[in-house]
Formats: sequence, C-alpha cells, structure tokens
Amino acid sequence: MKQAILFPGQGSQYVGMGKSFYNQYKKVRELFEIAEKETEIPIRDIIFEGPEETLKLTIYQQPAIFVVNLAVWYCTKDRLLPSFFAGHSLGEYSALVASGTLEFLDALRLVRKRSQFMQEAIAPDAGAMAAVIGLDAKVVEEVISSLDEDGICVIANYNSPTQQVLSGEKKVVEKVVNQLKNKGVKRVVFLPVSAPFHSPLMSFAKEKLSKYIEDTEFKKPTVPVVMNIDGKAHRDPAVIKENLKRQIDSPVRWLDTVLFIYSRGTRTFVELGPGRVLSGLVRKSVKDVKVINIDKTDDLVKLRDI
Repeated sequence: MKQAILFPGQGSQYVGMGKSFYNQYKKVRELFEIAEKETEIPIRDIIFEGPEETLKLTIYQQPAIFVVNLAVWYCTKDRLLPSFFAGHSLGEYSALVASGTLEFLDALRLVRKRSQFMQEAIAPDAGAMAAVIGLDAKVVEEVISSLDEDGICVIANYNSPTQQVLSGEKKVVEKVVNQLKNKGVKRVVFLPVSAPFHSPLMSFAKEKLSKYIEDTEFKKPTVPVVMNIDGKAHRDPAVIKENLKRQIDSPVRWLDTVLFIYSRGTRTFVELGPGRVLSGLVRKSVKDVKVINIDKTDDLVKLRDI
C-alpha cells in the first residue's frame, strides 16, 4: 500500500518532545550529540527541560523540531514504504533528508541559518500570524485585497479547505481579522510566533539563505518530494533547490500537497515528529484514508496496521 511520509514544522513543538526516542535508542542520542556540536545549541536541555518560552523562539525551535523529526524517521524508516515525502514549511527540510536529497548535517546547517535569518528579518512584535478557521480561501483573499493599500498581509498557509494562516504586518493582519468577523469566520487564533513567516516580509531572509542553499549539494531523491511551493512532486535536484529558496517568502500550499498525493492513489499518511497537526489537516482535506502519527515510542505499534 502506498504511503506518504509527512514531517511537521513550527507550531508542533512541546517541551519533552522526542524524549521517549532519546531514552530508548542509542542512534537518537548520537543524533542529538551531533546536532548540538554542529549548532552549539543545548538542544536537549531546551527540548526536554524548557521553558516553553525558550523553545518557542525561532532560533531554537527550528533546529529542535528538525532534529526530533529525523530522530523519529531514523527509528521508523525500516518499517515504512514511502511513495512520497512532504513536510510543512520547516518540515520540508526533514523530508529532503529522508528522501536522500540532503545530508543530515547539510540540512541542519541550512535550518540553523534559516532560523537566524527569519528571526532577523523583522523587528520583534512588528509582524503577526493568525489561523483563520471556517472560511473558504477565496473569501479570505477578497478581504485581503480590499485592504491592500494598508500594508502587507497575505495567506501564508493554505492548510485545508477551511483553514488558512494569515501573515504580515501586525496592524494589517489585525484589520483583516476584524473584517473576517463580518464574513462569518468560525474561529481566529493568533499564533505564538516571533516573525511573519511565508510573507514578503521574509524577503531579507530569502536573499540571505539563498546563498547557502546554492552552495549546498542536492542529490536526486530516492522517492519524490511534494513541495510547499506548488504542491507537486519533484525529483530534479536543481528544481528542488530553487523551490526551497522560494519557499521562505511564499505560501505553503499544504492542501494542494495533500490533494496531489491523494490523486496519485496514496491512501496512507504517516506523520513523523511532534504533535498531530498534519494528521488533523489530512483528515479535514480528504476522505477514506488511514492517518497515523508517530510522536512517541508508544505510537510505534500503529505501524503494525499499515
């Protein structure tokens, strides 16, 4: 049976994530040691001890989630038969490692730079992101267009048929949210992030990171990677490299990603890493599928059913 392997991004983190794998598997402990040496970040302390406010900082959050995602992959890959890989935003770097496109250390270096440049791209509290639940994307786009002259606000994530994430200047995002309340929005949740990701305000980060991406070796993936930029499968290293550059200030087309995978006959989706955000989005987007999330070692028993 075809399987799509999914990796989560920012927002999925929690204090203690990955600890059961760390305690049980020597290869995971070695992975953490390698990551700490490379990044010079006390990743284990931040992940296992917190506090949550520290883990939420982009500069720590991105490398932490990336390492946990790969720890779970290395403990499950022998039991999986992927037909596609995909990752949400930051998670795309995990997908590229799992597919053989990037080496772990090369990807970790890019993630480290990515988190640094995204943090530096805009002054703290100048930007905002908000999840919009219960409206069609066209309605949200129309409201954004009506306030275009007020400043920058875009849809950063097309997550499901009725969930999008706004990103941009804080004052403009707030104006859009107020207008959406008149359109019957079910719920709006401002996200605890430190920058307006996947918006034009990330152009500085894109420019800086692109140089590092260009200097990194990308190989042909063993299994296609369905990428955020267009929701389509890719195997050409040059194209993958360009798509990864564009990803940083472009919307994450996650709904298109799920629909593409589904259209190719895949009915099993396996989320590897902290939380179950992507599992929930898959269930809201397509029917008649098996969705499994592997977050802790206790979840490994779920792999018997696929």
